[in-house]
Amino acid sequence: MLSRVAERVYWMSRNLERAENTARLVTVYANLLLDLPRTYQLGWETLIQITGCEEAFAKHYKRPDERNVIKFLLLDGDNPSSVLSSLAAARENARTTRDIFPAEAWEQLNELHLLAQGNTSAAGNRSQRHEYLSQLILGCQQFTGLIAGTLSRDAAYDFISVGRGIERADMTTRILDVGLQYPLEDEDRSWTSFYNVLWLNVLQSISGDQMYRRHVRNRVNGRDVAGFLLQDQRFPRSVSFCASELEKSLRQLPHGNDAVRNVGRLQRMLSTAKPKELNLQELHSYLDDLQTELGTLHNTLCMTWFTAAGT
Repeated sequence: MLSRVAERVYWMSRNLERAENTARLVTVYANLLLDLPRTYQLGWETLIQITGCEEAFAKHYKRPDERNVIKFLLLDGDNPSSVLSSLAAARENARTTRDIFPAEAWEQLNELHLLAQGNTSAAGNRSQRHEYLSQLILGCQQFTGLIAGTLSRDAAYDFISVGRGIERADMTTRILDVGLQYPLEDEDRSWTSFYNVLWLNVLQSISGDQMYRRHVRNRVNGRDVAGFLLQDQRFPRSVSFCASELEKSLRQLPHGNDAVRNVGRLQRMLSTAKPKELNLQELHSYLDDLQTELGTLHNTLCMTWFTAAGT
């Protein structure tokens, strides 16, 4: 498989997953604002910090209020990680490699891009935003389902899986970080009434609330949710599950030993961690370390199959 084709397929997958998860991140935050008592004040700047876009945001916006943050994360063409930019990049990468994909998958992605572009006014409207984001999330899932059901299990499929796995694992840690912006339950009892709403919204944002109740069965609380989203081996959006899928896909590709070793380090970080025993600052630091390891894995992919192979 040509390196430039592999790179485009990889980025198509990453950008599509990024669009879906950014929509999920905004959804969970907006839901929190609706569900929490007025005594709890949430700042929209938290989303900018979680996505790591403080510098890019500051170049174009003076205040991190709801209007500006929503525009930046969902619609801003100058933000390469916004939902619209991510979908546009995914579509362009798919367009230049159309012969790889089933026709139905390309049509779905093209229609999703048009849907996102044609309803931008709904993003800024509180009463319409949830429906708009739900449609985008569903459209991303439909494309993923078409790929899973119709694409041959060859190198193209493996690069799609790798792109999706890295982006999903990274965004799961960032969505988890939404809950960790506030004291853990046993560190500040005055926040107790806040926690069920907070962590239920975190789970719902990645469609994990039912699986959590099925496999964990404890009441919804920060430490158990952190353990579930980081270490559960059966839930497709947990970081551990993503790491296992990454290993499987990378072992199918030639010259993947360095990348497999990177995943091995990530898996050891996950298997040896004890989220329930960490305090708030330690959990923050641990999530940062996971994100750094995922970035290292991405760099290894670039050197192995994209940059090095293309020179």
